Amino acid sequence: MTLSYEMQHLPEACRQVGTYFYHWAGMELQLNSLIGKALKLEQMAEAIICANLKFADKIYIAKTTVSVAPFLDNDQRTHFQKRLNKIKDQAVWRNMLAHNAFGPLDQEDLIVEFLVTKAKGDLKFPETRWDTSEFHTKYREIVDATDLLIEMGEKVAIIPRNSLAGALLRFAPNPDTHPLGLAGLLSPSQEDHTSETNLPTDRTEPQTPPSSEG
Repeated sequence: MTLSYEMQHLPEACRQVGTYFYHWAGMELQLNSLIGKALKLEQMAEAIICANLKFADKIYIAKTTVSVAPFLDNDQRTHFQKRLNKIKDQAVWRNMLAHNAFGPLDQEDLIVEFLVTKAKGDLKFPETRWDTSEFHTKYREIVDATDLLIEMGEKVAIIPRNSLAGALLRFAPNPDTHPLGLAGLLSPSQEDHTSETNLPTDRTEPQTPPSSEG
């Protein structure tokens, strides 16, 4: 019995797509680790929080951490922000592979065709085909992103627990002019400035009874 071209080459097509997701999962694991280290989360807290975050939200958290990190100069901050934006853009390809049917195209060299549908006002079926070289390019991009996240994780891991709070205080309003500002929220204790005149009272003032004139 002779197998069809598709059945002969489907295992290789699945291997290529599966390898892509293998690299992606490893990269996202490092992103989770970066968030946990930056926010000084215990391992259990990191797992629970990151499991409830969308990928874009994780990138936003990482970018915000970079924006206030006291251990980065402006050039490093710009570099990491641009690279994180690039990682966020790669999610387009991840979603394309995850949500569209695919199979090997009947050609001499292996080409995987994805049946992509776009229906945002206009119905389109853009031709989307990846050969082995394209897959390897995408793998390399994810591996580079993973290396970047590892580098960032190593930097934030040595930062004391209170450094991020100290960095945030640089952006806080003046507590002397705005007692409910961010600086107040970050303070470990708050004084109660409520005066007795502002406290509610159960006493009721006697009222003059209505006139009985008739």
